[in-house]
Amino acid sequence: MWHLTALTLDRIGANAARFLDERLELTDEFGRPLDSIVWLRNGGGKSTVLSLLCAHLRPKRTDFLATSSTGKHLQDYVHSGDTSHTILEWVNERGQRLLTGAVYEWDGLTAPEDPTKNHDRLTQAWYSLVPAPGMTAAQLPRAGADGKPLRLKDYKAALRALPANLELVICDDQSRWGKTLDSRGLDQDLLTPILAMNATEGGIDGAFSYTSPDGFIRYLLTLVADPSSADSVAGTLERVRQQLANRPRTVVDLTFASEAETHLRTLASANEQHLTAATELESARTDAAALAGSFQARIRATETLTATHSRELAEAKAAQSAARNARDIATSTASELRRIAAVLRQDAAREGHAVTEADRTAARRHVAALRGVDPLARHRGQERQVAQLERQLTQQLAGAAPLADSKDAAASVLFRALSTELDQIQNRSLSREVERSQQQIRWDAARADRAAAQREMSVLATTETQLRASIGSFDSTRLQAVRDGLLGVDEVPDDGLRRHAGTYRGRVTKPVIFW
Repeated sequence: MWHLTALTLDRIGANAARFLDERLELTDEFGRPLDSIVWLRNGGGKSTVLSLLCAHLRPKRTDFLATSSTGKHLQDYVHSGDTSHTILEWVNERGQRLLTGAVYEWDGLTAPEDPTKNHDRLTQAWYSLVPAPGMTAAQLPRAGADGKPLRLKDYKAALRALPANLELVICDDQSRWGKTLDSRGLDQDLLTPILAMNATEGGIDGAFSYTSPDGFIRYLLTLVADPSSADSVAGTLERVRQQLANRPRTVVDLTFASEAETHLRTLASANEQHLTAATELESARTDAAALAGSFQARIRATETLTATHSRELAEAKAAQSAARNARDIATSTASELRRIAAVLRQDAAREGHAVTEADRTAARRHVAALRGVDPLARHRGQERQVAQLERQLTQQLAGAAPLADSKDAAASVLFRALSTELDQIQNRSLSREVERSQQQIRWDAARADRAAAQREMSVLATTETQLRASIGSFDSTRLQAVRDGLLGVDEVPDDGLRRHAGTYRGRVTKPVIFW
């Protein structure tokens, strides 16, 4: 249903109540439509507003509201030089908006001396459109670029220039305007009682003065029923009368159906819980079996990996221990070889020194023995002997030097070989240490994976316990249904549900009417 939200009157009205771009808001602060009351002094323009509003929707000359009380018609509210507007803004319960308007103008912009006699010279046009969000009557092109009012012809051209999505319709005759309003959901006939009530002061009192209920019913039927469909309305009322006569039996059937519905809903709910629990249990069992198999495989793989790591770790430790022992042996051997080489060099030096000292002592003794010879001979012989002894000494010393050098070279080669072997042993020991650390890291990761698998097994066990509790609750509900007689001892819930549904269909055979 459409609700009026705003009314705009521009350059229209009697001399005593003339409106110039006057806008009446009929909404609250949130833009929601309100049932509104226009409160003005006598002669302030209340009747003018209502008359122009009704003429907007019911434009026939004979329907003009003010005629019965003042004798005036629409032409009396449009003056020379004016292009007059009435614009209505609507909204329905779905928030859709509609804008309808009427435009009036005298031919040549000049009112005749007798407007009543020459009322046909008043040009009228009506239009409707679906406004864009935020669009109101103020955005309609009623004035040109120079600020002057657009005349009727130019105004219609400006309306046609609006975007096509506004669904604009312009009508120049009353019949088409009535069809346009009807297509928009605005029924002109709904204004008939409003026109009747407001034709005179206090007319609303007479509109509801009925001497009998039959009079009010007849009045109501004129509002809600088409006179051409009276037979159809009578038939509908007869069917309602028959339904009212059958109401006691219907109430009995309704009571039975209501009680059966309660039990059936309980049974259906229990069955649904059973099916849900069974499905969840089966799914949980499948998931648990798959998860348990995965856990077992993971545990076996972890145990195998752990055993491998343990074996590799033991081997690494044994290799490390062997390397350390070899290193210690090599270190001891090298020290011992160094000591032996030093002793050999010392012994060789001592032996060479002893030989030299012995030769020197022998030579001294020989020289002392020759001192008893003739001094000259002794001197010459001594010189020859000394020279010979010096040569012998030199030869002996020269023979002892290679031996000492050979011993020194052998000791040096042995020392370098032992040092190289010691370095290799130390490098192998360091590699074993690194490998052992990596194996220790893999061992720790395997232990962490095993702990995570044990935690997941614990969560799965908790879930299984909850599902068993749900199944136990369902069994208790089913036992209660058996005790209440809703379900047989050996009857499954689906069979019980169909049995009760069949009983319900057998009992309820007539429609239920609520008044």
